[in-house]
Amino acid sequence: MTPKLYISCFRHAAIDDFNRPIACPMAPPLSEAFVEITHESIVSEPFPKWTSFIQIKAEADCCIAVAAVGKDDPEADPDYGFVEAGERLYFGAGEGFRIAVIERIIK
Repeated sequence: MTPKLYISCFRHAAIDDFNRPIACPMAPPLSEAFVEITHESIVSEPFPKWTSFIQIKAEADCCIAVAAVGKDDPEADPDYGFVEAGERLYFGAGEGFRIAVIERIIK
């Protein structure tokens, strides 16, 4: 089975009963998707409207690249943007951004 990079897109951080921000995303996410981690750079679909940050989680060691709207498709490079298997990361992002992933090959 091919490992995946899971992507969740969020609009807001959560808030408590007193309207104070909490350091976690407000559920539910705007969208959830995945990109398979292979020996080739694979690009996600564009993130939906109102996205302000994303959460990613990798099933295997991989490398990522992100591109904003109006930029060429991102191309993940196995030497940059390392994400460890099982790691959960958050990045600021916007509508139309895309993420690319490639497996990390240790030389």
